[in-house]
Amino acid sequence: MAKIILVGNYKGGVGKTTAVINLADAFSSKGFKVLTVDLDPQSSLSEIQAENFHQGSLKEIPDQETLNYFIDLSILSLEKYPDRKNKLNFQKLIHNYRKNYDYVLSSLFYQNGKGLDNLVGKMKIEIPFLSILRDFLFAVREDYDFIFLDSPPTCNWLTQSAFLYSDFYLVPTILDKISTDGVRQYIYNVEKTYREICEEHEDAVLAKNIFGDCPKLLGVFWNRYRANVNYTVEVENFKSAIAHGDKMIPIFDCKIHD
Repeated sequence: MAKIILVGNYKGGVGKTTAVINLADAFSSKGFKVLTVDLDPQSSLSEIQAENFHQGSLKEIPDQETLNYFIDLSILSLEKYPDRKNKLNFQKLIHNYRKNYDYVLSSLFYQNGKGLDNLVGKMKIEIPFLSILRDFLFAVREDYDFIFLDSPPTCNWLTQSAFLYSDFYLVPTILDKISTDGVRQYIYNVEKTYREICEEHEDAVLAKNIFGDCPKLLGVFWNRYRANVNYTVEVENFKSAIAHGDKMIPIFDCKIHD
């Protein structure tokens, strides 16, 4: 069973997509079988993968080979045909880059512009809708060692469903006040989402059975680090600012340079 790792932050431009690509590249090069899934409506990860791995444009990807199609189909079924069991070949959603490295695309061009943000707007605050992403990941996770999720800088229902079903999460950031605040808020919302759905919801027993345990924070790491800049003060301010009660928030002793 794959370990599902969410990479996220509410601040844009901190290197979430870059981190996912590099993690997938590194792990697959070491012999682990990995899958990346793009949950961001901007589809930046998908654009990069389509152009560099697929040797084409994201516009050229058939609708039926995108995450949008699966989510659209699932929402329609839940809303109008809850008793119908969809027979979907999940492998059609999965593209291969090279040995050990597969990826799932989201698309800005699905049905002439129905991006993930449009689809997520149709989701309801109900466990079956939160389970849509889980259903896909559950169906394919036995085929992989690691699944990396690239999440948007927003707290929509697709993001929250990723919070619920991930095993772990990573938070890339940069050393400025806005990004620091974003790290603290992100950790808070992961825990809040799990608590509200899997512990306090009237159907919490069912939700916990579906989603499992609360995801664990692997750690925070810094992006866009400049070697010729002294960050001593910024680092200390960062550590102080993200103090989380009596919990220790792990910070990786690595710095990703510009």
